[in-house]
Amino acid sequence: MIETIKKLLVKYRELIVYVIVGVLTTIVAWGAKFLWNFLFYGNTAHPTHMQNLILSTVNWVAGVAFAYPANRKWVFRSKNPDILKECTGFVASRIATWIMDILLMQLQRAGAHAADRNPHYSRCRNRWKLCFQQTPGI
Repeated sequence: MIETIKKLLVKYRELIVYVIVGVLTTIVAWGAKFLWNFLFYGNTAHPTHMQNLILSTVNWVAGVAFAYPANRKWVFRSKNPDILKECTGFVASRIATWIMDILLMQLQRAGAHAADRNPHYSRCRNRWKLCFQQTPGI
């Protein structure tokens, strides 16, 4: 049984490590975004368009800055001496994710504003705020 597990780990090592590094990258990127939001925007739940752009950029930069060296070392075990060329290719391939993140955040924000104009939604949201304002420690 243990030998079978070892063989599977060896066979799927790259995939397993890739998933682990991906989860860690997400944690680092979100942590940077939430920290930036806390430090510079007062932890707003409704950032402006410009704040959304900046938060998405902080998220992306932190994620790529963590993901490249982690993937290079642990996932792909790269020994390529031309790190600059390799890094440039990695960053270029990730630019599409940054653009998609910005576009999706703007669409989500536009959708939230459309929901704000719905009287039923506004009433429910106001009840939710009232609940949290009256709950000590939240």
